[in-house]
Amino acid sequence: MPLLRVTSFLKQIFSASLVLVFLSACGGSGPEGAPSPIGGNTGGTATETKSATITLAWEAGYSQSGNVIIDSEPRTLLITLKDGDGKQIPNEIVEASVSLGALFPSSGKVSTNESGVASIQIDVSGAEEGEAGAINVVYTDATTKASVSARQTYSATISAVNTTAGLQLEAGIYPLSVLEIDAATTIVAITDYQESLASFEQDRSDAANYSINAVQDSLYVVRVLNALDDPVEGAIVNITTTAGTITPASGNVLTNENGIAYATVSAGNSDPGAAGTLTATIAESSIAKNFSVGEVKLTLGYAGSPGVIGINTKTDGSVTLSPTGTASLSVTVYDGDEPFNTPLTINFTSSCASSGDALIDTN
Repeated sequence: MPLLRVTSFLKQIFSASLVLVFLSACGGSGPEGAPSPIGGNTGGTATETKSATITLAWEAGYSQSGNVIIDSEPRTLLITLKDGDGKQIPNEIVEASVSLGALFPSSGKVSTNESGVASIQIDVSGAEEGEAGAINVVYTDATTKASVSARQTYSATISAVNTTAGLQLEAGIYPLSVLEIDAATTIVAITDYQESLASFEQDRSDAANYSINAVQDSLYVVRVLNALDDPVEGAIVNITTTAGTITPASGNVLTNENGIAYATVSAGNSDPGAAGTLTATIAESSIAKNFSVGEVKLTLGYAGSPGVIGINTKTDGSVTLSPTGTASLSVTVYDGDEPFNTPLTINFTSSCASSGDALIDTN
């Protein structure tokens, strides 16, 4: 009996040792029996991995404050990418999309620089005043496939350059003789509208003084200014008339860099004394000028002698040329007693030339 008890006692001790070994192998123990940290790092505290972050900010120096984008001026958004420890992440791709407008680059994909910053432009041209939009930026970690995103809202505003509200029109009817015309391109060479036409306009402050005639075309000159008093370039102005004709026949003309557009006005078949109105229209703005069709009585003569024409004339008015002789003829066009300085085409004819006995050389 004593022997059996010793054996049983040893079995109990051995069994307890196995249990202790097993527990130690499965769980282990730290100081004073505390559990080991997750991941096997001794002496630390168990934590979760932090996600990357995206920060969005407008680039400085834009003409508008707040979250406003002008339709004529794209705005740059700066995208800063940081890791979970707040360190900027360089050379990574972020992708953006917008609900209003367009992006540059159009793919929406941009790469962060060495400082972890990427930039992208938003263009809202064509948007309505006050129309709202948003840009969404996403970064996806290529290793973990985890994604983070950021969103920025904005609204569009229409610039004074593009808006048709508040347009101002100036207009005048001018004989071609007072404007510089480039014959090759028929473009009015007005470098400074106010200075070029102010002196002429002073004599024509009364609308009734505007006159066109059958032998001298005029220009209906229109200048378009925006609400800021700046010239509007590239605007289509429609010009109509109630008398005479205009060129181009459509009446649609384009403003140049000085905001100036023009149409040629001719009396056409209008009778002298007839009255008409020239009207220029763009969007909701228009301006009109009344004019009359003047009567012109032109005569031909020598310089200083209206109505007197001749070539080496004798007292009886006859002219004698030898069979091989030549003669020259020059005439001056008069409006009343004053030379008419507007260029005209003068046709010279001769019965001798018609019969082949003489030659008229206009060179």
